[in-house]
Amino acid sequence: MKDFFAQEIGKDADNENMSTSELMPVLKAVLTDKKVIITAIIVFLFMDLCSFVVRYRKKPKAVKGKKKSIAPAPAAAEESGGDNGGGGEEGGE
Repeated sequence: MKDFFAQEIGKDADNENMSTSELMPVLKAVLTDKKVIITAIIVFLFMDLCSFVVRYRKKPKAVKGKKKSIAPAPAAAEESGGDNGGGGEEGGE
């Protein structure tokens, strides 16, 4: 197996360390390979789909029909003191 890689790089099999200048063409060849690009796109789309499924929330159904109008509360009459002559909250004297 080492002989195969040694032939591809142009070095003998005993030299296992690569310098940066020798590594760059290999990385360029790997990253520009059609299979690697297609696999990376498929993995990205799959992960995007998984994150969408995890974050998905169903919206509650909107209730269709007549809207009920809320009648004004009778609180305004109670605040003015009512019909006890504007007196305090004390019981009858």
